[in-house]
Amino acid sequence: MDKSSFGPCEAIMDLQNSGSRRLVAVMFCDIVGYSAKMDRDEAMAMRCVNSFEDLLGKYVPQFEGRLIKLLGDGSLSEFPTAAQAVNCAQELLRAISERNEALDEHDHFKVRVGIHLGEVLDKNGDIFGEAVNIAARIQTIAEPGTIALSEAVYAQVRNRMSLDGHLLEPTKLKNIAEKIRIFVIGASSSHHPLWRPHGRLNKVWRPLALVAAILIVGVLIWKWNFVTAFWSVAIGEPQPNHVGLLWVESAEDPQAQALVGTLTEEIDFSMSERLANHWINKDSMLDVFGSVGIDPSELEQLKRQPCAAAKEGGIAYAMTCKLLPAQLDTQKERGHWELRTSLVCTRTRTIVTAFSVQGDSPQELVQQLEPRIEKVIPNLF
Repeated sequence: MDKSSFGPCEAIMDLQNSGSRRLVAVMFCDIVGYSAKMDRDEAMAMRCVNSFEDLLGKYVPQFEGRLIKLLGDGSLSEFPTAAQAVNCAQELLRAISERNEALDEHDHFKVRVGIHLGEVLDKNGDIFGEAVNIAARIQTIAEPGTIALSEAVYAQVRNRMSLDGHLLEPTKLKNIAEKIRIFVIGASSSHHPLWRPHGRLNKVWRPLALVAAILIVGVLIWKWNFVTAFWSVAIGEPQPNHVGLLWVESAEDPQAQALVGTLTEEIDFSMSERLANHWINKDSMLDVFGSVGIDPSELEQLKRQPCAAAKEGGIAYAMTCKLLPAQLDTQKERGHWELRTSLVCTRTRTIVTAFSVQGDSPQELVQQLEPRIEKVIPNLF
């Protein structure tokens, strides 16, 4: 589903004179990895969507909400209060989890939820306004199976509800002028790439840490990467612990170029499931690049400073892939495609590991990629 449709809407200017304004809690939901599911098994993907729609139809009215519209693999709803929206989202995720437990893993699905409190404009049964845009953008920050609340929602519910989650640093969202704070409910631990620890060395130990850092710089000045890493720990800077997919590109081959989109979705979906505590999904990756002033659509611009952008976004290791026709070996029967993968440390800007896998389809390539990445990741953090 194209999230760009929730950018600024010129039609709002026309609605200001004719539409009615209301303060509501807007909830935006999205099924994670839906495109990859459709490519892999269309019937299974439709079962997931139908189940998702049934649960929305059950729980949204239960909390006095209104389901505004279904958007293929997503939905837009409104609620009278922030608490009702949050309670509905929690019940929805609980019901999805129970539904998944009763089925084979092949039929599982997860959703991300974004909730914001603000004014909306009504027209023809639909709602418009910045509150809708913010809820849609916040949803992309959530991890699979979690709920992202804007600061406005969090302020309304934090003293009334027991919330297990963590508060992120002020975040710049695409097409939203001001940075906002986001509270994420449901994450197992604070592994989100936009999370920043608030603890600092106390005033007694900070001078000593500073002296120690200066001494180490003097001794190890020629090892700049090591010194900068030590200094960031000494002053309490967060140590990134995420892996992100920078890009998948293809050789100058029409067939390879046609497979890049599907391959990217397959890698993102697989790694989001297998490396849940370390993988940053594609939507959040795009927002990270946008927040540091890089347009992800301009690949050549991104290639000039990939490590700096990734590191600033809290990404410790960046993965790049290139798809090209395999060189057939007459001695062995190999696949038709070769996927060359590099994993780069964004702090030292060095390649940690590089390898290639071969297969007949994006799905087969990813199946061979998974164990190689899973083997490497635990040794990095």
